[in-house]
Amino acid sequence: MTTKEICELLKKYKVRKGQAARLEAEIRKLDAQLKQIRRESASALAGPGAQKIDGLPRGNRVSDPTAKAGITLAEGAPLSADENRLIEKISSKRAELGEARLDVEYVEGWLSALMDREKLVVSMQLCDGRTWREVSQEYKERFGDEMSEDTLRRMRDRAVELIRRMML
Repeated sequence: MTTKEICELLKKYKVRKGQAARLEAEIRKLDAQLKQIRRESASALAGPGAQKIDGLPRGNRVSDPTAKAGITLAEGAPLSADENRLIEKISSKRAELGEARLDVEYVEGWLSALMDREKLVVSMQLCDGRTWREVSQEYKERFGDEMSEDTLRRMRDRAVELIRRMML
């Protein structure tokens, strides 16, 4: 991973963390919709006077359409186009969530490997997009040392280089 890619990932950290949380919520909502559709399909199959579909034979030789639907439902296969679309959407969201979580885990791992002073400079300047003046003020408040913007820049650059070496 190049220094530029590392800096871009650090800059996107908070956005990616928010995206991961949003995707988790969307997946829960879609899972609930899918369960509701499956419940409705099962209750439609088990309408008044319907036979119990437990213990039906498995395989391709079942000719009764209701039995076929029951077997499909019991095996967890989609019954309708709506169900198929939901399954595809959930799958897509899970893949996107995996990528967002990976980005977040990279950054959190990198930050945990830095010393507190480096972590403050990198997280404030790259992750939060703060100005060097704000970083300098926070650094002085937190550590009692007054550092010039150039010194803080060098500290950030050394920390990013350390991260780059970790990725080799």
